[in-house]
Amino acid sequence: MHCTLKENIMTIGYIGDTHGSLANLDYAMTWCFKHGASTMIHVGDFWTYQGKKIVNKLERLIINRSQQFNIANPKLFFIDGNHEFFPLLNIDAENLQNISDHVQYVPRGSSFTLEENTFGFLGGASSIDKQYRTTGIDWFPEESITYQQASKLSEKIDILVTHDSSTEVFEYIRQKHFGNSTTSTCGTSDRSAIDMVIYNTQPKFHIHGHHHVSQVYKSFQNGTVTISLGSDGNPGCVAIIQEDDTIRLCSGKYNKEKDDAIISHHLE
Repeated sequence: MHCTLKENIMTIGYIGDTHGSLANLDYAMTWCFKHGASTMIHVGDFWTYQGKKIVNKLERLIINRSQQFNIANPKLFFIDGNHEFFPLLNIDAENLQNISDHVQYVPRGSSFTLEENTFGFLGGASSIDKQYRTTGIDWFPEESITYQQASKLSEKIDILVTHDSSTEVFEYIRQKHFGNSTTSTCGTSDRSAIDMVIYNTQPKFHIHGHHHVSQVYKSFQNGTVTISLGSDGNPGCVAIIQEDDTIRLCSGKYNKEKDDAIISHHLE
C-alpha cells in the first residue's frame, strides 16, 4: 500500500514506546509540538488494550495540547509493537486505519511519500515474556512479523519505521547496553525480516523502538543511520530529524534542566 501525504519532514516527531501511559505520551507530544512537529510517528507498543476508553482520552489530549502550542491539524500515526490489543488493529490492511479524528494506525508493509521522502512501515515484534501473558488478553500470536508482510516493502525508501531493530543493531545494543547477557533467540525471525527490508529498500534512516535504549548507529554494512528510541519519557524517547540531517533527541521528562542531545548522522 502506498499513498502520498503532504507534510514537511521537519514537522515530524518520532516517539518511542509509551506502553499505554498517557502521561508519557503527553510528554512526547508536548516535546514534538514545542519543536514545531505537527505530525508524529509512534514506533509501537502504543498499547491499545483499553480500546476506545483510552482512544477518547488520547483524542482530547491531542486537541488540548495542539491548541496550547497553536498547532494546526495535528496527526499521530502509529505502528504496532508486540504489546497491543490486536483485535482492534487490521495489521494486513491495504489502507490506513482511522482510530480517531487525529490518530491513525499504519498497517504492516505500508509506505507513504511525505514531501520528497518515502517512508516504509513495518510493525510487529516478539515478546520475550509471553510465557507470563495470557493468549487473547495481553498476548497475541500475530505480534510477530511474517516474511509476506516484510516483502511488501521492496522498493527504495528514505526512512524505515519499525518496532524491532535489524540484527546488526540488535547485536550492537546487546553488547553495549546489556553486556552480552541477552542470549535469547526471541525475535530472531522478526529481525531477519527487517534485515531483508533494509537490504531491499536501502533507507537513509531507520527508526525503531522495542529495546528501550536510546542511541544513533551508522551501519557498517549499508550506511543506514539507525535511531533507536528510548521509552516511557526517558532520555531519547522522542526524536526529530532536523533540516541539516542532524538528529535532536529529547532530554527526557525527568531531566528538564538538561539540554536535548544533537547528534550528527555523519558517524564514523
